[in-house]
Amino acid sequence: MIVVGISRDDGRRIFSRPSAICVPRVARANAAVAMTGVKVLCDAQEAESVLARWLRDALDGLLPPAMGLDVEWVPRSDRPALLQLSTPSGQCALLRLCQFGEDEVPSLAALLREPRVLKAG
Repeated sequence: MIVVGISRDDGRRIFSRPSAICVPRVARANAAVAMTGVKVLCDAQEAESVLARWLRDALDGLLPPAMGLDVEWVPRSDRPALLQLSTPSGQCALLRLCQFGEDEVPSLAALLREPRVLKAG
Protein backbone atom coordinates (compact mmCIF):
# COMPACT_ATOMS: atom_id res chain seq x y z
CA MET A 1 0.00 0.00 0.00
CA ILE A 2 0.96 3.64 -0.17
CA VAL A 3 1.14 6.11 2.69
CA VAL A 4 0.11 9.66 1.82
CA GLY A 5 1.19 12.53 4.07
CA ILE A 6 0.48 16.25 3.89
CA SER A 7 3.44 18.52 3.29
CA ARG A 8 3.59 22.30 3.70
CA ASP A 9 5.81 22.60 0.60
CA ASP A 10 4.12 20.76 -2.23
CA GLY A 11 0.79 19.75 -0.70
CA ARG A 12 1.37 15.98 -0.94
CA ARG A 13 4.14 13.48 -0.46
CA ILE A 14 3.89 9.83 -1.39
CA PHE A 15 5.79 7.14 0.49
CA SER A 16 5.90 3.52 -0.57
CA ARG A 17 5.75 1.78 2.81
CA PRO A 18 3.57 -1.23 3.56
CA SER A 19 1.02 0.70 5.52
CA ALA A 20 -2.38 2.31 5.29
CA ILE A 21 -3.25 5.80 4.12
CA CYS A 22 -2.04 8.13 6.86
CA VAL A 23 -3.09 11.77 6.73
CA PRO A 24 -1.63 13.85 9.55
CA ARG A 25 -4.50 16.33 9.82
CA VAL A 26 -7.03 15.15 12.39
CA ALA A 27 -10.10 16.10 10.35
CA ARG A 28 -8.91 14.00 7.41
CA ALA A 29 -7.42 11.34 9.65
CA ASN A 30 -10.78 10.63 11.28
CA ALA A 31 -12.20 9.67 7.87
CA ALA A 32 -9.12 7.56 7.11
CA VAL A 33 -9.42 5.73 10.43
CA ALA A 34 -12.73 4.17 9.48
CA MET A 35 -11.30 2.91 6.18
CA THR A 36 -7.78 1.87 7.14
CA GLY A 37 -7.38 1.28 10.85
CA VAL A 38 -5.03 4.23 11.35
CA LYS A 39 -4.89 5.01 15.07
CA VAL A 40 -5.12 8.71 16.03
CA LEU A 41 -3.77 9.03 19.57
CA CYS A 42 -4.84 12.23 21.33
CA ASP A 43 -4.81 10.76 24.84
CA ALA A 44 -1.47 10.17 26.62
CA GLN A 45 -2.72 7.04 28.41
CA GLU A 46 -3.87 5.42 25.15
CA ALA A 47 -0.62 6.43 23.42
CA GLU A 48 1.39 4.88 26.26
CA SER A 49 -0.58 1.64 25.97
CA VAL A 50 -0.16 1.36 22.18
CA LEU A 51 3.54 2.28 22.14
CA ALA A 52 4.41 0.01 25.07
CA ARG A 53 2.81 -2.87 23.16
CA TRP A 54 4.66 -1.97 19.92
CA LEU A 55 7.99 -1.80 21.76
CA ARG A 56 7.38 -5.10 23.58
CA ASP A 57 6.27 -6.81 20.36
CA ALA A 58 9.30 -5.52 18.43
CA LEU A 59 11.72 -6.70 21.11
CA ASP A 60 9.96 -10.08 21.38
CA GLY A 61 10.13 -10.62 17.61
CA LEU A 62 6.37 -10.33 17.05
CA LEU A 63 6.85 -7.16 14.98
CA PRO A 64 9.77 -6.46 12.64
CA PRO A 65 12.27 -4.29 14.58
CA ALA A 66 11.80 -1.28 12.31
CA MET A 67 9.64 1.82 12.34
CA GLY A 68 8.91 4.60 9.87
CA LEU A 69 8.38 8.08 11.26
CA ASP A 70 7.43 11.56 10.19
CA VAL A 71 7.04 14.73 12.26
CA GLU A 72 4.81 17.72 11.59
CA TRP A 73 5.43 21.12 13.20
CA VAL A 74 3.16 24.08 13.81
CA PRO A 75 4.73 27.32 12.55
CA ARG A 76 6.36 29.40 15.30
CA SER A 77 6.34 26.53 17.79
CA ASP A 78 9.28 24.93 19.57
CA ARG A 79 7.50 21.55 19.92
CA PRO A 80 6.40 19.08 17.26
CA ALA A 81 2.62 18.92 16.86
CA LEU A 82 2.23 15.45 15.40
CA LEU A 83 4.30 12.29 15.09
CA GLN A 84 3.38 9.60 12.59
CA LEU A 85 4.76 6.14 13.32
CA SER A 86 4.26 3.08 11.14
CA THR A 87 5.44 -0.50 11.32
CA PRO A 88 6.42 -2.76 8.41
CA SER A 89 3.39 -4.90 9.27
CA GLY A 90 1.04 -2.03 8.34
CA GLN A 91 0.17 -0.51 11.72
CA CYS A 92 0.08 3.29 11.75
CA ALA A 93 -0.32 5.69 14.67
CA LEU A 94 -0.69 9.45 14.60
CA LEU A 95 0.34 10.94 17.95
CA ARG A 96 -0.98 14.42 18.69
CA LEU A 97 2.13 15.43 20.66
CA CYS A 98 0.86 18.96 21.22
CA GLN A 99 -1.77 17.46 23.55
CA PHE A 100 0.68 15.49 25.72
CA GLY A 101 2.94 16.61 28.54
CA GLU A 102 6.65 15.96 28.02
CA ASP A 103 6.83 12.95 30.34
CA GLU A 104 3.33 11.51 29.88
CA VAL A 105 4.31 8.87 27.30
CA PRO A 106 7.53 7.19 28.53
CA SER A 107 7.19 4.36 25.99
CA LEU A 108 7.61 6.88 23.18
CA ALA A 109 11.02 7.91 24.49
CA ALA A 110 11.93 4.26 25.12
CA LEU A 111 10.91 3.29 21.59
CA LEU A 112 12.86 6.13 20.00
CA ARG A 113 15.95 5.38 22.12
CA GLU A 114 15.86 1.60 21.61
CA PRO A 115 18.92 0.70 19.48
CA ARG A 116 17.45 -2.65 18.38
CA VAL A 117 14.54 -0.92 16.61
CA LEU A 118 15.56 0.67 13.30
CA LYS A 119 13.97 4.08 12.69
CA ALA A 120 13.62 5.60 9.21
CA GLY A 121 12.03 8.90 8.30
